[in-house]
Amino acid sequence: MTAKPGFSTHKQRTIKSFQGHLEGRESPGHPLEIFLEISNVCNLKCAMCSVFSELNPYRLYALKSEERGFLDPKYIEALEPLLSHTLLVHCYGYGEPTVHPEFVGLLDSILRYEVLVDFFTNGMNLGEELCQFLVDRKIFRVTVSFSGASPEDYENVYLGGGFDTVLDGLARLHRIKTERGSRYPEIEINSIAFQHHMDRIVDFVALMADRGVNTIYLKPMHAYETLPMLHAHGAVMRPQVEGKLLEAAHRLARQRGLALVDEFSNVATAATPEEEATVRGRLLWGRGDGNVATVPIAELKQTAKTVKALVPPKAERARPATAMDQTAATIDQFLDIRTPEPATGFQCSQPFKTFYVNQQGAVRPCCFGFSNAYLGHLDAHDGEAIWSGIGFSQTRAAIRQGQYPMKICAACLKQKSYPKIDNFWSMVSAYAGWYKARFGEAFPAMADYAQLYIDSGEGFSEAESIIHGVANTQDVQTLEFKLGTRPAPRNLRLDPMNGPTAVAIHKITALGPDGREHPVRFLPLNMTEARTGQMVFACQDPQIALVGFPAESCHSLVVALSYAQETLEQVLAQRQGSAYCAQLFIDTGTGYSEADSMIQPLIPSLGRQDIAFELGERAGIQAFRFDPINTAARMVIHEAEAIDHTGKPHPLAVTLSNFSGQRDGVLLFETDDPQIHLEAAPDRQYRQLRFSIGYQLLAPQ
Repeated sequence: MTAKPGFSTHKQRTIKSFQGHLEGRESPGHPLEIFLEISNVCNLKCAMCSVFSELNPYRLYALKSEERGFLDPKYIEALEPLLSHTLLVHCYGYGEPTVHPEFVGLLDSILRYEVLVDFFTNGMNLGEELCQFLVDRKIFRVTVSFSGASPEDYENVYLGGGFDTVLDGLARLHRIKTERGSRYPEIEINSIAFQHHMDRIVDFVALMADRGVNTIYLKPMHAYETLPMLHAHGAVMRPQVEGKLLEAAHRLARQRGLALVDEFSNVATAATPEEEATVRGRLLWGRGDGNVATVPIAELKQTAKTVKALVPPKAERARPATAMDQTAATIDQFLDIRTPEPATGFQCSQPFKTFYVNQQGAVRPCCFGFSNAYLGHLDAHDGEAIWSGIGFSQTRAAIRQGQYPMKICAACLKQKSYPKIDNFWSMVSAYAGWYKARFGEAFPAMADYAQLYIDSGEGFSEAESIIHGVANTQDVQTLEFKLGTRPAPRNLRLDPMNGPTAVAIHKITALGPDGREHPVRFLPLNMTEARTGQMVFACQDPQIALVGFPAESCHSLVVALSYAQETLEQVLAQRQGSAYCAQLFIDTGTGYSEADSMIQPLIPSLGRQDIAFELGERAGIQAFRFDPINTAARMVIHEAEAIDHTGKPHPLAVTLSNFSGQRDGVLLFETDDPQIHLEAAPDRQYRQLRFSIGYQLLAPQ
């Protein structure tokens, strides 16, 4: 926990403004996320990198196309109005950020603005001191570029990299997180679907699980015209080959408690040789050259030593013209704004939420765009002026009409590199969780949303869920959850709000691909009570099971609902006025005490109650004592589980209790101080404890 926050009001304005954009009322007042290219130099020469690859004879042309070095601190000052409002700052671009000589100090200066901070790295510099800093300062996320399940597979591609060095760094970061009892930083892996890597993807998942990785992102390999010897090394997703390997990898990932996010299959699936040729053509930047032989992976490192770099002629570099230098009459031609061919059929969200600053201070609308045109430069204008200036404004207006600035967006649209979903709600949720861990209090403007969980045979998980923003009002609103091409769901669960709520479900309909409607029934799972057609959930995680949906033809789910905040407040007031409560005592090595306990009010007359205790970032928990009520009672414990920092539930084992007797699952407590001692795994970081208990008092209320 650190000093009292000072920018929460600014963050609230940003969230509210973006919600207004989603509802079609306004353009966002500030970006949700900022990219800072704090370094555009690198300590590796990875084979597949279009800029630094030692295999690329034109690498000096790429390297000398722009000034190389580190981000000038003056650009941080120029961004101050944006930094105070934004939620997330990505401290990386096209280079290795950890080689910046003031890397730690730079991160500290950005953390002053109470933002999530993450960075992308090759992992070669994750030493003890840096890892301690990352954990102690609650850096949000560290993403490591890593592919290959053996030293040979890795080091022949990541030229100059050390397989064991990176793995040791990952293990070191996980160890320090565990020692501190911290959820942060989250550890992610960015992995590229080389064919040799896909052949051993199951082994790779096991390797990452052993080092405490939270998430693996599997991405397609993009081929470059300047690296023809690599073109054939990119995998495609053939359902009967790579598809089977991915199924096994997903199963192992679920067993080991990490997420495997497949961003490869949706752009690289090919069932026939003709489709494979189409996929490879789409993933190629530039032209192919069939006359260049493919170099085997095992020979890449040696081959790189023989490639002579061509030296470009000397040229003066001037600050490029930007969109801020244009007028309404010239801006469309400057950015080459037009409708792409073929049309995209989607609306990119990046220019509405993202602000990318390269090492020289030039600004683009995202990290995917080409550097053929810029929307502004921090040497000439501050960040706020650029965000509201002609370049961003005209780009947003064009995208609303299905047009794009092709000087920036052409390659991304061709290769479908853009994010396939808008992550606004998950970003706000992540910020709220980090904010509570850092400041010890709830973020005051947590956005409201409903969430649909989809079980396709492996249970419910965050990875297989869809979030939809809601307005907490009495007005009936319609939410559509598009299931798209997901496998046929076995079970569906709707969480109508991300916190306590009173909600009325007016209608739920499943829509088939042909538009045919199928009515869906619902059953509340952890409702506190029902009042005049409204379901009241006093818990943090309201859940409603959906039944009767047509699994094979459930293309999307449409839910009509409304909320009743007044009803919720009445129920919560009753609970607060109750004389009864449950209490959780936490032993971190010094025994139990009132000072280290948490209390939740109860209304026993409701019968079954759901109780949750938020543990936050508590470290070194050795045991729990749960006092389920402060009076004599009979009770049935329907559920008792701990949720770890990844969201995975773990059943709690009872080690000792003072009940008088039990029969058919009913526990009898004749004492006014019922106690249940629960075992905690010392190597596991718990975020929440949940109980679902039915009560019957021995004395009248």
